[in-house]
Amino acid sequence: MIDCDKAKGQLYEYLDGELTPRKIWEIFGHLTECRRCFSLFEFEYLLKQILRKWGSKYQVSRRFQNKIQMVLSGE
Repeated sequence: MIDCDKAKGQLYEYLDGELTPRKIWEIFGHLTECRRCFSLFEFEYLLKQILRKWGSKYQVSRRFQNKIQMVLSGE
């Protein structure tokens, strides 16, 4: 079985369905045994669902998008 650090390191890939079936099964096994990681994964899953639902209802201004791009590119 994998440990907490490995499970947390693959959190988003797990939630996005980007892992192999074997990796998914390993993380699932860990989550059935580790309440702390289960709570973290559950929180992130629910947050992702809320953002997906509400994110499509709001448009970000072009100015804000440009600022984000500048920050990410290091300008």
